[in-house]
Amino acid sequence: MADQQKGLGERTGNVAHSDADTGNPIKIGGRVRLSPEAATSSNDRTDAIFTSAGALTIAGSNGGNPTHIEVTSNGNLEVHSQGNVGNDTAEGISFPVGMGHTSREFAADPAQVSADNDRVRSIATAQGIQWTLGGHPNILRREWMTTAAQTDDEIIATVPAGSHVVLTAISVVASAAGSTTPQFRIGFGTASVPAEPASGASVVGIVASHGGVAAGSGIVEGNGSGVIAVGGSDEELRITNAVPTGGKITVVVSYYISTL
Repeated sequence: MADQQKGLGERTGNVAHSDADTGNPIKIGGRVRLSPEAATSSNDRTDAIFTSAGALTIAGSNGGNPTHIEVTSNGNLEVHSQGNVGNDTAEGISFPVGMGHTSREFAADPAQVSADNDRVRSIATAQGIQWTLGGHPNILRREWMTTAAQTDDEIIATVPAGSHVVLTAISVVASAAGSTTPQFRIGFGTASVPAEPASGASVVGIVASHGGVAAGSGIVEGNGSGVIAVGGSDEELRITNAVPTGGKITVVVSYYISTL
């Protein structure tokens, strides 16, 4: 008799774990493993692997803990799997994982989750085009105004060290009541607007500049959904301008503060 008796009704297979299989397996049980077994050779016999809760592990390992599929106590099928790189970990070279969405037609109103940090489904059109919102979840709007000349005045002030202003839109308008065409320069700096470059040269850090904006006109850049400029660490958004005689200069910006 190939199998060995080990007591009252207890039997053991005739081949040990990781030994070559003879083709006559007997047991259906297995071992609880919180880490994967050592690799074996092709056609070797192996134990079935179970979680500590008794769920059969299927589909191998992610390189650390085994991944598994289990039927829960309420009858739901759960697939326990994860990517091969953790959050806040350097990305390695790996194959991308396909991503699905829940379809939502135009004019549909998807249900909102109940709390911050809840898991939500991504949504797409019936043709699979993902619905997205550009920008940042905390876009700020700020208005600055002057009726006088200013030098290196702060439009977005007190940016902490290690933080950056991310600008998504800006408009600069000279009021129609003005009788002059004031110059202005707007840019990032810890103390001053970057100096005007020499003829034929360039300078970094400038967001908007005009040699003489006519009364009742101005400039607009960006629509709030995309990034148009990023300041350096601890750099405020500043303006230097000439006197808008009889009128005013108004600046409106959309932005958020990033710590990276």
